[in-house]
Parts: sequence; structure tokens; C-alpha cells
Amino acid sequence: MDETISRVYVPSVIEEDGNTLGLGCFSSEEVAWQVLRAFLKKSEQMLLTKCSVVVWDIDIVGEEAMTVLSSMECKDCPVCSRRTFWIDVDNFSALCHGTACSAWIEENTVDPEIIDCGWPAIRFLKQNQSIDEAVEALFKLGDRLKSAGAERMANEKAENLISENTDEELRIKRTFDRSGFSREDYKQRMKDQIPNKKKIATYIINNNDGDDVGEQIIQLNKLIYSI
Repeated sequence: MDETISRVYVPSVIEEDGNTLGLGCFSSEEVAWQVLRAFLKKSEQMLLTKCSVVVWDIDIVGEEAMTVLSSMECKDCPVCSRRTFWIDVDNFSALCHGTACSAWIEENTVDPEIIDCGWPAIRFLKQNQSIDEAVEALFKLGDRLKSAGAERMANEKAENLISENTDEELRIKRTFDRSGFSREDYKQRMKDQIPNKKKIATYIINNNDGDDVGEQIIQLNKLIYSI
């Protein structure tokens, strides 16, 4: 005999324009949460602002049939800056549902006066006296990560620029050594050539200083005649 269902669980989200989206009706609270958490990963694309899981008791009339198990608000994540940070103020917890982030805040399981926060990617963990302090700690972490990322990008751009300039100087030096061209002659000839980034070639032979051009030619011949 089938088991009689006495209550159902309904997860839902609210969009920025106030439109409410029901995500289904389930006999299991666990399944309802699984569906909601999967949907929250889309909050950045869909501009979601709130979500909830509500339980409805069957065959009960009026508001007493409904109980809100949890209600959360969406904010910008203090670490990754995406709008994927869901805060449950009533239960003193928060979690970023953005890919590869998962920054979190929750009440300490031992001391309810302590609010823990963390970022799994680097095993960051900090104990705080309030939710505001925990959020501030995550913001500081996010600022450090952004600063480190900007510095790395600047260093990579500088290294690429130095490499490009070095290659250019090598070409000029070799041209001068072989032909006695002036710098103006060289620049004019380079203008007449296809820019490096637009060149299209099936095979490339590197002839910078230190490259074994002869060995590259031998290997290229073997490759061509084996086709």
C-alpha cells in the first residue's frame, strides 16, 4: 500500500522584478533543497534576489498549513564579487553558490557567540564576533585576491612586452650585421611585411639566437616527406 503524503516541500525564488518562480513540489525536504541549491547557481545570470523553502501540510485550511523553513537574500559575494552570495539571517549563515568560490559564513557549532567564515579554495578560516565582522573578513580576503590577480596580470603583460621588444631588437641587430641597413631602412621593410600576429604558416622555424635552425630544418624535411 502506498504511503500517504501528509506534507509537501516547495522551493521558490524571486527575481529582481518581483516575479516569483516556483521550482516544484516535493515529498522530501532533502530533494527540495537539492533542487533549490542547483538553481541558486544561476542567480548571477537571472538576477535573483530572494529564495525560500516552504512546507505545506495536506488537508489543512488557512495559513496554518504553511510553514517557512528557510528564507534567504542574495548579495554580491565579498570574495568573488558575483551576485551568488545567499544569506540566511535567521540562522546566521551564508554561502556563495558561484562556481569555484563557495565562500561561507555560519554560526560556530560549539560557541554560538562565535561566527565562523571561510574560503575553501585556500582553506581560509576565521572566527568572528558578528556576521558583519565575518563579512568584512571575507571582503578583505577578496580585496587581497583581486590585488594579487591584478599584479600578476601586470607582470605577465610586462614580461610579454619585454619579450616582444627583445625579439624586435634581435631582428634589427641581425639585419644590421648582415646587410648594413640603416634603422630607417629596416623599419620601412618591416612595414611592408605582414604583422607577426597576422602571419599564417603551416610550419614555423625559430631563428632567434640559441635556436638550432639546422636541426629544425632536418626535422621539418622528415615531417614533410613522411606525409
